[in-house]
Amino acid sequence: MAWRADTGAAVLSTPVLVDDMLYAVDVRGVVHAFDAADGTSQWRSDGVDAEWDQLDPLITTALAVWGDLLFLPDQEYEGCVFVHDRSTGELLHRLEGGAGCCTIVGDILLLTDVSDGVRALDLPGLTLRWHNETRTGLLEAGPAISESGVAFAALGFEGHHTHSGVVAFDVSSGTEVFQVGDDQGGRCPVETEVLSPEEDDFDDEGPSDWVLFGQAHPVVAEGLVWMPVRREHHDDGFHPAPYISAEVVGLDPATGQRRWLFQLDPGLWSEVYGAVAVADGSVFFTALQGGDPEVQEQPAGDVMLYAVDIATARPAWTARLPGSPVGSPVLSGGLLYVAMRNGTVATYHAATGELAWSLDIDEKIVGSQYELGAEHYGEDYEEESLAVLPADGTVYVRTRAGIFALR
Repeated sequence: MAWRADTGAAVLSTPVLVDDMLYAVDVRGVVHAFDAADGTSQWRSDGVDAEWDQLDPLITTALAVWGDLLFLPDQEYEGCVFVHDRSTGELLHRLEGGAGCCTIVGDILLLTDVSDGVRALDLPGLTLRWHNETRTGLLEAGPAISESGVAFAALGFEGHHTHSGVVAFDVSSGTEVFQVGDDQGGRCPVETEVLSPEEDDFDDEGPSDWVLFGQAHPVVAEGLVWMPVRREHHDDGFHPAPYISAEVVGLDPATGQRRWLFQLDPGLWSEVYGAVAVADGSVFFTALQGGDPEVQEQPAGDVMLYAVDIATARPAWTARLPGSPVGSPVLSGGLLYVAMRNGTVATYHAATGELAWSLDIDEKIVGSQYELGAEHYGEDYEEESLAVLPADGTVYVRTRAGIFALR
């Protein structure tokens, strides 16, 4: 443990490191600036004037930094973006007309809002470059940006509104490249007995699945756009019980067509946690790997860390995790960092899957606002933020109490 900084409220969004300063926002919307070396508080902004454990809803969206400016989107209370001086914390501007998630792409501030669409503002003047009001329902997570300046953003999932997907558009102009969504008639990979027309409510050609993209940000790497996929097996009579199996796909960045696929056993319950990490010819992710649906409808399974070789689409190694993970695994310097809800931070060698080190920080790491007792319906468009930020020999961890720094 290098240092610990109490924020006075839980931190649900990933902290940001710029130069020698670490910036974090807690669930009240209070921005904290810490000296990254020793955790000394440099300044803190105002937030919602209420007891944080009684707030409903909560601030969960991450900060963005450009030069001397710090952007805090506050969709929950003010419906705007606060612009602070990152050296002093002084409030400089309020950007009205929607908040959402802030992403910096060169000299462009990209705002992806659940209901207000997508806006691009030129920096530093904050003048509007373009606004697409129809592109709504996006997940409150930063889109992946390709080297050619294309943004790949994930859709949320909400019944009768949005059914997941990936939207690709040019950051400079807003021009759409492609949009792909769910498949409610996907062919089921599980071998099952075909029912007679009298028994089958739909047809006699075999079961179909509902195939959805996971509630996670896309990743651009190795020439593809990577996303977790959730396959729901629930056809009457074909399967022993409704259950879910997990997949990871690689999409063509120009068309959105699937170019790569890895399936966990489709006959068993499984689900990917968060987004994937991709590097050096491998895809890494954490997943619940359950039991036989005939025995248990929602079996309690093992939580595993996977490394899948891209060339063969087969696992290179797996490792059993010591708890339920928060957010997505973070890959840095040949190590995979995974944070668990019970306060354990574990790292694994990306090449072999061997445990490098593990530490219990004796503080819960919160994944979602529901773990804080909040009653909020925006979870359909939210992703569990990364809980670990490794940088320059220090690992920063967001927790229920504040920020921990490990060296």
